Amino acid sequence: MPRNIVAIIMIAGLCVIYSCKKKKGSSIAYNMKGTINNAEFSGTNAIALAGPDSILSIYGGYFEGSALNPPYIFIHLYPYRGIGVYNFAASPFGLTTVSYAAIDSTTFYSPNTVSVSGSVTITGTSPAITGTFAFTALDSTKASGSFVAKAP
Repeated sequence: MPRNIVAIIMIAGLCVIYSCKKKKGSSIAYNMKGTINNAEFSGTNAIALAGPDSILSIYGGYFEGSALNPPYIFIHLYPYRGIGVYNFAASPFGLTTVSYAAIDSTTFYSPNTVSVSGSVTITGTSPAITGTFAFTALDSTKASGSFVAKAP
């Protein structure tokens, strides 16, 4: 099964089990914010999931129960090495990639939509995974922003 599909299934499962919103007593608000084609993107939940073979997947967006609702962005870092810069590649599997949905419920991009250029910078790993992203997708969509994700 393709790595990003496995990551999507794993993240959906975690979304059912755990809430990405801040816990009582926690001062961390997990979120992902930015723009997609100059339109505001503001995901109130963000979670990072460590997968097999040194993969780190970061999900930012919304969910209710087991449903992932647009807008959302999935970022897959491979191989994940902690703090640093990860450059996106055009290859759909085995490298750092992005799959995402549009900012409304009428236009979706498949899980195999990946970036052709751009990068993710991980700036912190504890107590949350923090960083920034900027990429251009295969369909010329441009996205950029930042995230504070619940660490795996």
